[in-house]
Amino acid sequence: MDAGGGPAVLIVDDDEKISRLLVRILEPHGYRCVVTNDPAEARDKLIDGQFALLLTDMLMPGETGLSLAKYVVTQYQETAVIMVTVLGDPRIAEAPWRSVPTATSSNHSSPTRSS
Repeated sequence: MDAGGGPAVLIVDDDEKISRLLVRILEPHGYRCVVTNDPAEARDKLIDGQFALLLTDMLMPGETGLSLAKYVVTQYQETAVIMVTVLGDPRIAEAPWRSVPTATSSNHSSPTRSS
């Protein structure tokens, strides 16, 4: 899925329903969505294009979204990262970021619990 001409968002999720939902939410607001279910393909897309945002699932078969996010934080510092996960405890989602020395609040944020 590629559409629109606004800021580019790379969506990486092995659940096609979630990817489609994110596209339906973002495209009406002018974002150009590029979707893949494979973190390795996402790395190729990052080389080929400039993305304002990476939206990635945390738990996927093969490479995890966390590994992909750490790569993006260190190699594509102009790209913000948001991780989407079914984990219910924010401490579990926050813990891996503590080992990323180059990650700053300008390109990632801690997950928050919604009501």
